[in-house]
Formats: sequence, structure tokens, C-alpha cells
Amino acid sequence: MKNKIYVCVLLLFIIASGYLLSFLCFSEVVILDNPVITFKHDYGYEYLDSTQATLYDKLSKRDMELNEIYLLDQEYDYDYIQKVLELYRTNNWDLCNDYCYGAIQEPTEMWNYGPLPVSKIKDVRVLYPIENYEEKVKQREELANEVLSKIPENTSDIEKIRYIHDYLIDHITYDGNVLTGTSSSFTSLLEGRALCEGYAGAFEYLAKKLGFDAIKISGKVGINKEDHAWNMVKINDNWYHIDCTWDDDPSNRYTYFLLFDEELNFLRYNEIREYSQDIPVPKAESSLWNK
Repeated sequence: MKNKIYVCVLLLFIIASGYLLSFLCFSEVVILDNPVITFKHDYGYEYLDSTQATLYDKLSKRDMELNEIYLLDQEYDYDYIQKVLELYRTNNWDLCNDYCYGAIQEPTEMWNYGPLPVSKIKDVRVLYPIENYEEKVKQREELANEVLSKIPENTSDIEKIRYIHDYLIDHITYDGNVLTGTSSSFTSLLEGRALCEGYAGAFEYLAKKLGFDAIKISGKVGINKEDHAWNMVKINDNWYHIDCTWDDDPSNRYTYFLLFDEELNFLRYNEIREYSQDIPVPKAESSLWNK
């Protein structure tokens, strides 16, 4: 009889343990139900905390409907949320600048037109203008696939970057009539004309399609300290500067190709802005690249 009791107690213990284990596992699943997802090739994501990253993930998944208002879990300081919005806009510059002007909007005023008259934000509105956008995305994708498919197999990373660099120089013409703010990878690739920001947008887009970490950065250059945009790309864990705009010249085709910071300082680049709000531009310290 005692043996039966022991067996019953043991069975009950096992069953209870199973339920407890299931509860613990379920609790863990619930906690991780909306995990922070690192989107590859989105530079600056690592500078966000978990709350900011959750909002960034929501924006990056593009699962918000046009004009949908995304409610935050509480009110936040404007600068705290602005850091996310600015980084998203920087990393999605083509979408926001060319076809999504003022892409992310606080309900009372455009977020990228200076300080808002409020110090707290409790919701975010996303605007994705769709006029001709999907067709242009499709055209750009088809062109990019055709261009990149011509890269031979077993091509080294440096040669892949050189291929993109050369393609852009050979197929884009610098056009001062292109309006600032409309020069993007769309205008440069589909129309063959661009300002510096268009060259940079096209390089970033093509490099990312090949799996590289690439970003568009900006700063002041030249004697007159004019605004300028170029790129940085990561090869073998090292960042390099690359400027397709200034290399679009037969006399200096590779002068601005894969430079490290010290080299850049000698070539008329006299100011580099931070990448986004409180997010620095990566350091390019390797001099291993030999032209």
C-alpha cells in the first residue's frame, strides 16, 4: 500500500513539475514574444536602448499602414524619441528624403523642421507617400539585380566594391540641376543623373544588396567648406571612406577609393558630421588597403 502511495506521490510530483516547467517556459516565451531584432546593415542600432530599439524595429518592418498612429507605452521626452526617428530617417534616406518627405511626424508638427512646441511624445505617425513609389522600387530592384549579376563568382570583397564604384562613375552624370533632397538612388540609377547625395545613395543601396555594411555620411569639404555627401563601407571588419562623386573624373578615378581617416584629412575633408543624433561616424583606422 505504501509503495502505491509513493508511486502516486511521485507521479503527482512529476506532473506538477511538468506544469511548473511548462509555466516557466511559457513565461519565458511571453517575455521574448517581441524580441529586439537587430536589422543587419542598420548602423547605429547598437546605440539604442531596448525601448528605442522596439520602436525602430516597428518602423523598419514597414508593418504600419499609411498614416497609422503608433502609440507608445507612455510619454517620452522628445529628444529620446527623436533619436530613433532621426536614425530611422538616416538609414532609410532614400525613402524619407525622396519619396517620403517628413516621413515621421509628431501629430502637431513635422518632426524634422526644428524643435516641437511640446516636450513629450506619446505617439508617432508614419507617412509613406505611395504615388509611383512601388513602381520605382521595382524598377530600381530589377536594374540593381541586373547590374550586380554581372559580378563574376569568387570576386573578392574589394573587387566587388570597386565594381560598384566603377559602375556608378560610368553610368551617372553629376547634374547641378537636380534639386537637393530629390537626388537619391532612384534618380541616380534610374535617370543616370545626381548630386553627391545621389551617388552616395546609390552606392549604399548596391553595397547593402551585396551584403556589405555601408552608410551615407556628410560633412563640410573644400576651401569654402561646402556641404558634401559620400560613403563609408565595412570590409573585413574595417571601415573605409569612398567618394564616387569626386572619383567621377578621369584624372583621379581612385583618389577617393577606400580611404582611412588620416588620408581623408589630407583631401579637403575638413568636417564630418555625426552620423545621427548622438551617434558618431565609425572610425576608419586601417591602412591595410593598397591601391
